[in-house]
Amino acid sequence: MTPNLFSFFHQKILDLHETFSQRISQGRRVPAVVRRLIDEIFVSPVISNVLLGKRWDLPFNTVKGGILKLEKMGILTEVSGKRRNKLYASKELLDILIK
Repeated sequence: MTPNLFSFFHQKILDLHETFSQRISQGRRVPAVVRRLIDEIFVSPVISNVLLGKRWDLPFNTVKGGILKLEKMGILTEVSGKRRNKLYASKELLDILIK
């Protein structure tokens, strides 16, 4: 990857992070777990509420609630098709990473 191309994708990812941060800030108070999830999806684009709850030492329902908020906002989408141990991803971020 050329330096210019790397810089282009790097900037697109930073811009998307800023867009997501602004999107969650519109409206009421934003729970800390939602802000933490925004940062997490840029570290690990596919996330699991079960694994994050264990890693962050937070109750399952706290993480799940944050994920559901982001899902309602269109930031995350459930991608596993499972009833349990669901996986979520940001399609917008994956689109940048896959190109």
